[in-house]
Amino acid sequence: TLNRVRNRLDVGMFVLVPLVSLGQVVGILFLEPLIDAQGVAHRKLPVLLRVANEMATIMVARKFENKMAESDKMRMAGVLAAGVAHNFNNLLQAILGQASLIEIQSPRGSPLAESARMITESATKGAGLIKQLMSFSMAGGSVRRTMEINSLLQDSEDLYRSLLGSRIAFSTNLSDEIPPVYGDSSQIQQVITNLLVNAKEAIGDKKGGAVMISTGDVVLRPEDVDPEMAAGRYLRIEVQDNGVGMDSDRLARCFEPFYTTKDVDARTGIGLSGSGLGLSTSYSIAKQHEGWIGARSRPGEGSVFTIYLPALSVKEDSGSFVSSSSEREKKSVI
Repeated sequence: TLNRVRNRLDVGMFVLVPLVSLGQVVGILFLEPLIDAQGVAHRKLPVLLRVANEMATIMVARKFENKMAESDKMRMAGVLAAGVAHNFNNLLQAILGQASLIEIQSPRGSPLAESARMITESATKGAGLIKQLMSFSMAGGSVRRTMEINSLLQDSEDLYRSLLGSRIAFSTNLSDEIPPVYGDSSQIQQVITNLLVNAKEAIGDKKGGAVMISTGDVVLRPEDVDPEMAAGRYLRIEVQDNGVGMDSDRLARCFEPFYTTKDVDARTGIGLSGSGLGLSTSYSIAKQHEGWIGARSRPGEGSVFTIYLPALSVKEDSGSFVSSSSEREKKSVI
């Protein structure tokens, strides 16, 4: 690569200075001295190193700022969702109660009874939306235990195939040696299901549609994906599809509540169909499990959604399972 750059630019002498911050190379500074003399380059090297360190620090700081802003945005969305859910739930209870009374007091088959039934059905759908909102905004109510993700995925293959339909090919690529995690299996199942529904919508009527779920493990630092994540070993789950993909603007907003590209209302910007809260609920569940979910995509090339969950390791003294990320974080504090 360097030879191609050198030949293309017709560079005689050049200096490469790594941009290092927090022990990580974040870039390379490529310079061509005006004076072709190694002595001059060596004398200026300390200055170049200081400049490179400052550039690397700024680059990492900008990266952290963007990720913190994203975390704050989703946190505030959760607070807003909780408030809306609470008040909307009170309204729905009153509507359901009055509609039920009208239906009971009206003659069976009458237009009034039919109208009351339609009100009840619509309010019940609204209650389902409230349940999704509460799942997005609240961390309580989960039952967590040590679980093997590969077993969960293997036992659910028939469910996934029926969910995607016969027109979409489904496959798995599960790593043999992945760590267990501590979590709520029903919530993790909900995340996988939401991602599969999203993949199905992205593929649409495309011929040759395919979805693959893969697992693996990786050691992460906070600056790798999310500043709020502890450093340590994580289980990685990827859901990949070959659907329409997303551009950079849609990719940046895909986890926002009610954001969708289907039948978007011109005044409110809210989609009238699509999964609505599926991806935002998945984001919230991953954060509640001290993990993270992200996406990468390009238009026409499909999308890959990646879930990171803290791995469990066995403590030698007690034999109990603890989060390897939490354990590493405690050691760094000591």
